Amino acid sequence: MRQLTEHEDQFVWHEFDKDRESDLTGAIQRESQQQKQLQEGQKLIRELSKQIEEVETTLREEEKKMSEFDTAIAGLNGQLKTAVESLDYYRLSEVELWNLRQIADLRDSLTRTYDQTKTNFEEADKQKSDAEKLQATLTEQAQQLVNQLADLDADIQAVEVTLNQNLTKQAITREVVEHVLQSNLDIDQEKQRIRDYDKKCAGLQKQITDLENELTKHLFDPTALTMVQGQLKILRTEKDGLNKELGQLTNVLTTLKQQWAQKQEHQKRHDALDLRKQDLKKMDELFRAQGFVNYVSSVYLKNLCESANDRFFKLTNNQLKLELDEKNNFQVRDYLNGGETRSVKTLSGGQTFQAALSLALALSDNIQHLTKAKQNLFFLDEGFGTLDKDSLQTVFKTLKALRSENRVVGIISHVEELQQEVDNFIRAEASENGSRIKRSWDE
Repeated sequence: MRQLTEHEDQFVWHEFDKDRESDLTGAIQRESQQQKQLQEGQKLIRELSKQIEEVETTLREEEKKMSEFDTAIAGLNGQLKTAVESLDYYRLSEVELWNLRQIADLRDSLTRTYDQTKTNFEEADKQKSDAEKLQATLTEQAQQLVNQLADLDADIQAVEVTLNQNLTKQAITREVVEHVLQSNLDIDQEKQRIRDYDKKCAGLQKQITDLENELTKHLFDPTALTMVQGQLKILRTEKDGLNKELGQLTNVLTTLKQQWAQKQEHQKRHDALDLRKQDLKKMDELFRAQGFVNYVSSVYLKNLCESANDRFFKLTNNQLKLELDEKNNFQVRDYLNGGETRSVKTLSGGQTFQAALSLALALSDNIQHLTKAKQNLFFLDEGFGTLDKDSLQTVFKTLKALRSENRVVGIISHVEELQQEVDNFIRAEASENGSRIKRSWDE
């Protein structure tokens, strides 16, 4: 607030006094009006000058026409004089011998020539008279325009004198007014800004007065001031110490950042070396005792599991998959339970059969691929006695699905429900004379 007061006191504009704001505003408005009148007068002068030029051009054209008329009249006078002289040319002694017809023709010819000459002379004289009248009118108009131009020049001079007098009276230079007018200031808006500034200054001045009154209520205590100054000195000393400590800590932080970057590089190198160590350890384990055989078996078992999943995932309606744990034991991933894994021992009888069948078929496919064999026949010996009715239906559907793969499956079983589902079979029956074979296609 004190800085605002000092700024207001130090601000100086020699051409402006805030106590004479209304005078400056009035002078600017009068200057604007006089400038507007001056511009209008200059515009009118330009228009009158243009009219004078047009009138002078028209006057020159009429003078040219009058000169042409004078030339035409002189020519007609010459023709008339020639006609008169032609009459003198004829002697009485020459025309005495003419008959009346020749004399009448000469008379008619001379009469026509005279009438035509007279008509031409009258028209030329009339045109000259009209031109003289028009010239007089144009001359009068030109004189009136010249008089108006002189009056406007006088008015402009008077406005200039009044303008200079007002500027001198208000102690304002013409350059300041022209600068204000060229800046396209909105006088009403600037007045509002000045009023807002005065209002703000008045509010601040009131606050200063209130604060000064408030200060008068509290007596000055030199002891308290000395104590505060001492505390301030102590605080500044502590601040300097903290700044110094901050600088030291900043240096330490920079060093720690550099060391941290180096540690990350070392850690990265350590991780790479540790990975190499683990690989070397793994290779050492592989080539020690049965390690390599176990490794190859694990890879083979993993590939077998992935191949079996191609069929097992479809047989279980995209619900179950076989996986291997770290110890190469089978486990099941259940997608109906959020993809959680569980033991194969939790599978139902039908699901267990589907998993075993998928593994057996995968193993069969792998053996055929290795041996280049094309046998598609295999037998299932028992394994159905512990299954319930629903599981047996699942097993039978699975076996029927193998027909689409062109596989022939032979089943060895004592389960009566399963025998009823098989169309072609060979039944072994016990009799007094020993076992007897019965074929279904012989019945």
